[in-house]
Amino acid sequence: MKDEAITPRARLLADAIHATDQRGAKYGPPEVHFARTVGMVNAAFAHVLTRPLTTGEWAQIMVLDKVARHQAVPQKDNLLDIAGYAACSFECDREKLGDS
Repeated sequence: MKDEAITPRARLLADAIHATDQRGAKYGPPEVHFARTVGMVNAAFAHVLTRPLTTGEWAQIMVLDKVARHQAVPQKDNLLDIAGYAACSFECDREKLGDS
């Protein structure tokens, strides 16, 4: 498919794939990176959490953070990140979703 035939939404998703792959190469797989992050968050907020957060939930939190950023300062990068974090959430929760 030629670039001219790609819709703007498909181009955004293609750009999100590229960004997600680049960031994965830099920071590691989402489940590994998010496990490190969510471990720190769970430790810091253990006194208020009723249970520890999962890596998939952390990805969802990051989607919400990007939505909040986009409401304040709309820009393409926010939307790329939303798509990327949605994909990371899927990757973290594949077994739960029956897609292992």
